[in-house]
Amino acid sequence: SIATVFYSDSAPVTHAASVTSLPLPLYTPVADCSTSLLFLPPSANRSSLYIIIIVEARPPRRRAGSGWGRIETMEDFVLSYVVTGLAFWSTAFLVMRALMPKRSYEFCNRAVSTMHAVAAVCMACLSVQEWSCPVCPLNAPSSPRQMKSLAVTLSYMIYDGACCHLSGDARLDNALHHLISIVGLAAGLAYQRCGTELVACLLVTEISSPLLHLREMLKELGVKDTDLNLLVDILFAVTFSVARMVCGTYVTYRTVTADNPILIKTMATSLLLVSAYWFLRILRMVRHKIGKKRLASKAAGKGSM
Repeated sequence: SIATVFYSDSAPVTHAASVTSLPLPLYTPVADCSTSLLFLPPSANRSSLYIIIIVEARPPRRRAGSGWGRIETMEDFVLSYVVTGLAFWSTAFLVMRALMPKRSYEFCNRAVSTMHAVAAVCMACLSVQEWSCPVCPLNAPSSPRQMKSLAVTLSYMIYDGACCHLSGDARLDNALHHLISIVGLAAGLAYQRCGTELVACLLVTEISSPLLHLREMLKELGVKDTDLNLLVDILFAVTFSVARMVCGTYVTYRTVTADNPILIKTMATSLLLVSAYWFLRILRMVRHKIGKKRLASKAAGKGSM
């Protein structure tokens, strides 16, 4: 808002008036404005007349026939990001298939997923409003950066869900993960609130994704049952455990205890439960890999004797 004050020593105005929804010509090409005029008459403590003009800018809207601006509402803004994101991820997948014709469908999809994970983590970090309290403020209006981050990830989740369906991946846990993520992100974008909580959730869930996809891609590249493969597995397990089960539990607690919509609370809790299920599977995987490595080391030691 812009406030301008004029005053006069002699103007016997003894009333206050307000004029609303008066667009100023100077600001018309930039934004809609709401202008208020407030008259403060002289009093015992004030000898001068004050005229206060307050100009409040509204979000930009497209003007019919003017050709100015592309986005009319926040809904159009979000829809444009989701549609553009869908087109981008689909095109990226087709490019990967063309560049790596000998690689599998899943390999190319994981390459695109890695791109999204890196982009999502970067955008989430840039969306944090205050690093001294990353999960603050709660149940607050989402900032434009937060809305962009959520819209980009929503477009990816729709793309990835379709890719998994087309590839025949009908695992229940994977389908639930996509459904929960899509509903939660869409709800946050529809409410235009809870951006802090959703971006924090996005950060803790995607930070381990590059290692997840790398360990699967290494298998197709022939790097299996090696020290490098074991190292990536352990790094992934540690990152996933700390991010989802420690930080994720804290984010879920803050989300559930805040005055958030029930749908947001439900999706946050559901995502934590899915993460807990995957956490147990990862623990079994790491224990199996370490046990297998020890057996191989013992066999090698006996063979050398």
